Amino acid sequence: MALPINFTASAAHIKTIKWPARNQLVAHASANKNAIFVDGAHNDASARALCKSIQSLFPERNQTIFIIGVISGHDPSGLVKELMPLNPKIIVTESRHPKSLRDFKLKETLDESKITVAATSRNTMEALNKAKSMAHSGDLIIATGSLFIAAEIIEIEHKLNPEIYPDINPFR
Repeated sequence: MALPINFTASAAHIKTIKWPARNQLVAHASANKNAIFVDGAHNDASARALCKSIQSLFPERNQTIFIIGVISGHDPSGLVKELMPLNPKIIVTESRHPKSLRDFKLKETLDESKITVAATSRNTMEALNKAKSMAHSGDLIIATGSLFIAAEIIEIEHKLNPEIYPDINPFR
């Protein structure tokens, strides 16, 4: 026997769900600090939704700086093309995850698609430091491309212990 489902109540509860690394403000802007936002967008559709969210949530932002890293097998060019309406500066990086696409391969792929990359980085800590040094007052830093990239930025900003994957160098 099936249980009855109250769709109105379900919809109301879904609106209250907080999903880490999805449209998450990790650091608020202040006089000497830029806002840092993360979203695990990893495909064209989620990147398109992220672009709309950024335009809606941060209409007064100046430059948008993306830290982007993807998992091998995904379409980074399609994802990044969906973000181009924001006219971003792009920093490519890689996560600690063993399936992460290497930074130089990601840059090659984006270069082939005529997408300008401002900087490359072998890890998220370095990428975040580059983004912070590039940023001016009113700029927005966004980490995306995979939940792994978003999670690592959350770890850094919240000073959490990193999730280490066995049998690999955690800072490859």
